[in-house]
Amino acid sequence: MSELIRFENVTKSYENGKTILNNINFTINSGEFITLIGKSGCGKTTLLKLVNRLIKPDSGNIFIEGKEIKNWDIIKLRRSIGYVVQQVGLFSHMTVEENIVYILDLKKNNLLEKKKKANELINLVGLDESYLIKYPRELSGGQKQRVGVARALAGNPEIILMDEPFGAVDDITRRGLQDELLKLHKELGKTIIFVTHDIEEAFKMGDRTVLMNDGNIIQSGTLEQLLFNPKSKFVETFFGIKDFIAYLSLTTVKEVMKPLNNIDKISPRLLKVNSNIKLIQAIKIILESNSENLLVMDSSEKEIGIFSLSNISYNK
Repeated sequence: MSELIRFENVTKSYENGKTILNNINFTINSGEFITLIGKSGCGKTTLLKLVNRLIKPDSGNIFIEGKEIKNWDIIKLRRSIGYVVQQVGLFSHMTVEENIVYILDLKKNNLLEKKKKANELINLVGLDESYLIKYPRELSGGQKQRVGVARALAGNPEIILMDEPFGAVDDITRRGLQDELLKLHKELGKTIIFVTHDIEEAFKMGDRTVLMNDGNIIQSGTLEQLLFNPKSKFVETFFGIKDFIAYLSLTTVKEVMKPLNNIDKISPRLLKVNSNIKLIQAIKIILESNSENLLVMDSSEKEIGIFSLSNISYNK
């Protein structure tokens, strides 16, 4: 993957002099799904806002596609970056279709292009065309978030910024939205920077998770790197690693897998595992084989489920 975004010695302070980002050096590659996690006030959202110049750094440089961010035309930059926030921010006086194609209005796309894009995107986020004539007040929280994602995709951006986008919906809706976003990422290959305070969400969503504290990046890495090779006591404590490893060591794949139903199509290439193996063993198989899913078999060799890292659910 090629480098898309680079932070070099980036520092940002509040007006009261408190440092919110402290000499950040960090690179994001094209097509990566990055999750930013940490306690409130650690700098996650500030880092996100620097990417589309909603705020400017006090010092240091930010490069996008090799070009220093201050040398970008700010309007062109923002129109090329999708942005999704927790409260969505849909225009209440506009229909869903009008909300989705708003960025295309700014780009002076014609009516036929806008209609085609609206239909394409509403289906892409798991809703049908009947929603296009509705107004935001007629939608549930989860439906509004889907429309927000569709709107962020309308300009075909390379980068999508997401600031705790699913934090205001119930757990069941949230899991559905997470799965939909992962599917979209796989299909479209966009670069996503996703702020969350939820450990499970961070590990489920990110190719790489970045742990921040007091304006510093403490450690960046995969699930395996952060859990099994923590670089400091802070990392170990934050993720509750000892308890989590105990959970992985005691819980079987059968307990968390997605059960098969009659309409599931099973790829013959899927690796097979016994339903009674522990999660820690299944994770190792996935990481070593570079697989996304495992086919779970019962003691009689019957296919009973699919296991992936996204099935892991742990609350400290």
